[in-house]
Amino acid sequence: MNSGVTSVNASQPPQPVNDASDVEALYLEAMQPDTEPRRLQEIWWSTKSTRVRKAVASNPNCDANTMRMAARLYIKEVMNNPSFKMLNLFQEEGEIKDLYEAYSNPQTFSNSRNLHAIKSNRRFNIARTLLVSPNLSSWIILGEICSHLNKAEFSREMKDQKVRYNVTKVAKNNLREFRLPTLLFLFQNEIIGISDLDEALETTGTSEFMSSKGAYTNFITDRASEYLSTGSNYNILYNFLRVHQANNIRDFIKKVKVTPELQNDAHLNLYTRLYRDFLDTEVLLKRKDRQTNKTLYGYNTWISLGDSDHSYHLSDLVWAVISTRNNMSETKLEDLDLSALYSDISSIGFHTDYGPHKCELKFPELRFLTGRNVMCQKLLKLQSDEAFEFFMTCGILWEEWYAGGHQDNPETRVVARINQINEKRFKSGQKVHYNTTVLDYPAHIHISECNGLLYDPRNYNLNVN
Repeated sequence: MNSGVTSVNASQPPQPVNDASDVEALYLEAMQPDTEPRRLQEIWWSTKSTRVRKAVASNPNCDANTMRMAARLYIKEVMNNPSFKMLNLFQEEGEIKDLYEAYSNPQTFSNSRNLHAIKSNRRFNIARTLLVSPNLSSWIILGEICSHLNKAEFSREMKDQKVRYNVTKVAKNNLREFRLPTLLFLFQNEIIGISDLDEALETTGTSEFMSSKGAYTNFITDRASEYLSTGSNYNILYNFLRVHQANNIRDFIKKVKVTPELQNDAHLNLYTRLYRDFLDTEVLLKRKDRQTNKTLYGYNTWISLGDSDHSYHLSDLVWAVISTRNNMSETKLEDLDLSALYSDISSIGFHTDYGPHKCELKFPELRFLTGRNVMCQKLLKLQSDEAFEFFMTCGILWEEWYAGGHQDNPETRVVARINQINEKRFKSGQKVHYNTTVLDYPAHIHISECNGLLYDPRNYNLNVN
């Protein structure tokens, strides 16, 4: 047949044909059932046209080598080629045999073969064959397929609506069976929706998974944006954090520090809500666990909140945002605006109670005498006694304050102000910020640290009898 295209040696791939009329000629030739196997291979290499190559893959005159090559891109066309079954009859073993068995009966194939143990150059095609098989019905096999194909490869096969329908059916009927990496893969490929993912996460245990930095931070970023714009899907964000190990949050903190759009007021309030919700849940669960242990073993065990708990790292996240918003790592102490810093703290209620975890604000220059004097002057300039009290008691300054200096000394004036506040609190029956003065030279007071002006440690006491 005169195709209008010069024949070439199949072992020497020709230059791809781009002219539309030549491509059409190749397509017509590839569709002819009597086109010779060697010529079909030449046509394959003559163009990258999907239409032409699919015609080659479907041609019953294809030989085993061409089918094997075509299967890397068009597995379904190869599987449905009427000659493929015939080729299989003459193969006792090898890739053709594996592909045929995987497509015909995925379950039987998986029962006899370990996909992970198959050589990598064959494993990819077999995974795709299992995926497009109309007989795929096992969630276990689907999970294995997802672990071997990347998003682009998986997505290519999902363009076939029959394949997508079958895969979606298997996935949605077994939501609670999949592990998180598979669920996220199916979600990213739009096989399952956000409500399906949430349903699956609801039944997943706490701290079961550790995801890559990119997968973890991107999911949180997307869900946070979605929640802040629509007010929906807070639950999926909470559950996503819960099923991951707590220290995975460190990855998100690193991203937040260098991403201004994740530091705005709305995000800060969202992080605070997550922190409060996790803290409340963890306190209740740990109290319950302690009582359970006492019932089972007859004695109490001492328990506490630490870096294995989500609230610990979410507290760090909130403080990291506040610190970054106020540029504390780069701003000199003398240029730092304590009023603006306090405004951020009070806007989320941390001035009254920031929970049992420590305040993570840091003033590196305080270790120098000049830094101490600058901080005293800044404290005295605060118009709000409430702000003054917070910074004095939140644990980020020094505990001992010298009380016997000259009345014009900044530190002496700070002590005089805290003393006035102390007297008011004492008269009103409130807890005072210090109750002793050490008269040994030099005379000083010892400020009691408190995690917020209304902080009550009993709210977070895990060792309740």
